[in-house]
Amino acid sequence: MSESCSVTIVNNSGRLLDAVALWHTSGEPSPADIQPSSAVISKANVASGAKLSGSAGLGWSATDYWTGIVKFHGDGTTYLICGLSGAAWKEYEVSDGTSITFTLNGYTTGTTNQADIDIAYSGNGSGTAYLLNSTVAAFTGVANEIAEAAVHVIADLAMA
Repeated sequence: MSESCSVTIVNNSGRLLDAVALWHTSGEPSPADIQPSSAVISKANVASGAKLSGSAGLGWSATDYWTGIVKFHGDGTTYLICGLSGAAWKEYEVSDGTSITFTLNGYTTGTTNQADIDIAYSGNGSGTAYLLNSTVAAFTGVANEIAEAAVHVIADLAMA
C-alpha cells in the first residue's frame, strides 16, 4: 500500500478563479514535474468559497515540495505559491494519512502580489506561503523554469 496525504485548496478570495493547479514532489521540483497529468489538483472555473480536494502520493524525502499557480478571473495575471525564501515552490513536510489545506485569502485589486496563503496541516499546525505575481517575481535558474512551466499549464487549463 502506498503512502499519501489528502490535499485541499479553499478559495476564500471572494473572486472566481479562472484556474488553479497544485503539484507535489518528494524532492526539489524540476520543470518536468510540472505537467497537467501530474497535478494533485487542477481545475478551471472555481467559484469563491469552493473547496477542491486531491491526494498526493508520498515518497521518502526529508522535505515535501508544493508548486502551485492561480489565475483570478478578470485579473490577467498568474500568481505562484511560493515559499518564504521566494522560491517558485513551498517546502512543507507531510506524512502518510495526514491532510494539508491551502487557503486563498481575500483578493485585492491593483496590487502586484496577492495576500499570503494560509496552510493548515493536521500533523503539526500551520504556516503561510506567498502568492507572487509570476511576471514580477525575480526567479532565477530552475525556479524560473518551473514558474514558466506552471504558467503554460495554467494558461491551457484556463482556456479549456
